[in-house]
Amino acid sequence: MRRTLSRIVAPSAIALLVVFCVFPVRAQDQSSATNSATNSTDQKKQTASIAGAVVRAGTDEPLRKAQVHLTLKDDRGWKNFDMVTAADGKFVFEGLAPGTYRLSVSHDGYVTKSYGPEGEQEATLTLAAGQKMEELIFRLQKCAVITGRVVDEDGDPVPGADVVAVQRKPYRGKERSLPSGYTPTNDLGEYRVFDLLPGRYFVCATPPFAPKSEARAPDAAGGSKAQSADSYAVTCYPGTPDISRASAIELKPGDEIPGTDITLARNRKYKIRGTLTDLSGNSDAGECVVMAMPTEGPTGRTFNSQGRVNPQDGSFELSDLAPGTYELMALKINSARPDHASTKVEIIDSDLDSVKIVMKPGADLRGRIVMEGRAAFPTTLKISLAANPAALMDGLDSARPKPDGSFSQTNVHDGTYAIWATSECEDCYLKSAKLNGVDLLDRGLQVAGAVSQPLELVYSSRGGTVDGTVAKDDGLPAVGATVVLLPEPSRREWAGPFKRGTTDQYGRFKIRGVAPGTYTAFAFKKAEDADEIDDPEFLKPIESQGKSVEIEENGKQTVQLKLTITNAESPAERK
Repeated sequence: MRRTLSRIVAPSAIALLVVFCVFPVRAQDQSSATNSATNSTDQKKQTASIAGAVVRAGTDEPLRKAQVHLTLKDDRGWKNFDMVTAADGKFVFEGLAPGTYRLSVSHDGYVTKSYGPEGEQEATLTLAAGQKMEELIFRLQKCAVITGRVVDEDGDPVPGADVVAVQRKPYRGKERSLPSGYTPTNDLGEYRVFDLLPGRYFVCATPPFAPKSEARAPDAAGGSKAQSADSYAVTCYPGTPDISRASAIELKPGDEIPGTDITLARNRKYKIRGTLTDLSGNSDAGECVVMAMPTEGPTGRTFNSQGRVNPQDGSFELSDLAPGTYELMALKINSARPDHASTKVEIIDSDLDSVKIVMKPGADLRGRIVMEGRAAFPTTLKISLAANPAALMDGLDSARPKPDGSFSQTNVHDGTYAIWATSECEDCYLKSAKLNGVDLLDRGLQVAGAVSQPLELVYSSRGGTVDGTVAKDDGLPAVGATVVLLPEPSRREWAGPFKRGTTDQYGRFKIRGVAPGTYTAFAFKKAEDADEIDDPEFLKPIESQGKSVEIEENGKQTVQLKLTITNAESPAERK
């Protein structure tokens, strides 16, 4: 009987146990599912989204395969989000963290467009938790094209010539050439420069780097002599070696300008002869070359001529050079240590002889950087020396400190250098840089031979913050304006790139990591005007429009700015 009862009770007990166990588990599952759904809803409320479409300007026809680039900047660096539009031209980014973003759209054959007013300036996008930016429309304009031929004085095609479209922009009181599009000519001398933005261009052609036999005439002894030292020069449309006398071409979106034919002009060419004295002490059997690089020219060519140095006597010769100013760069190649040296020369109307270049050994620079304000160095921290005045080549790489803060730079040549420290830390700045107890931030590092003492740097995360708004003359927010903090005069030469920021869709800006000190804040409609701020001639007429800002360590200042009016702006451009 007991056995029978136990057989009955045991299954019943198990069944009851199962019942009591199942219900709590099911209740827990249901609760977990409810919490998961709630968390998902809460997370959705905390994220933002951006949606829009890319269409062809003029027709609003959707553009497929447009590249949409979205970037987020935070203390960990840049985070990229990219997508390609489908046949309907639409795009959507969901699940975005609150923060400051940049948004741009590109497509082959079209002008890249960034978020901003009428695409003129790039503005940042500030997204709050749960914010949805929808129905953004990017109307892309077709790029312009210039086509033509390059021929010699006989009308014969010149294959292999380099053709470049150049824009001339003012810089520090002078005009500089900015190459914008490049292509070589084909076997018929034809070229097609494409993907050009609207604007004003000059088109120039450089003859191919091919040795040309000089025309020779018989001399009295029955031999021959060179008839002329002329050769083809860099020539700008329609046929002048002087870009200031060239014809400009105005391009509108989608323009295709045919028949821009260039007839190569001849120009007197000269030679540079000299010697290189190698005092580098580098026993590496590296070969030396000398390159002549024009300090100003229309084509953006890296050099006009180069020659090898005779290892026996150090002599070199460069030929086929037009009148102008050149930086002669002597460089040791095929060597573990790329020693170099340079000198500046000017060709007026004759060959240059007896030019001397001396290659000295570079110094080995040691140092230590200390972190202030946070426990560890930022992972991307790097230390750089920037030649001042800027050289065409300083041969220096950035140094990354070891965990103990020590760093080194090798092969630092004589000169004066600005010291920069950069990282992804937006609140950080280089607080001090000393050598033998002398502060270098306001005077630069002067290298003349060996540097025996170590550099002592302090990198601080206690930088200040300047934020505020920028308004136009009518009081409306200035979207996409560039704000620059100009240091006081004694700190401008060695401060490195001036701190700057861009306004968002509300005309707001924030600049972090500002070193303590006094600044003048300016807001420019055009980013290229902000690039001119270190030119005294550009600054003089606008200086009174800036607003003084005093910032302390860990401090914060809020300023309201008006767009700076420059002399180059017309009344219509100020609106």
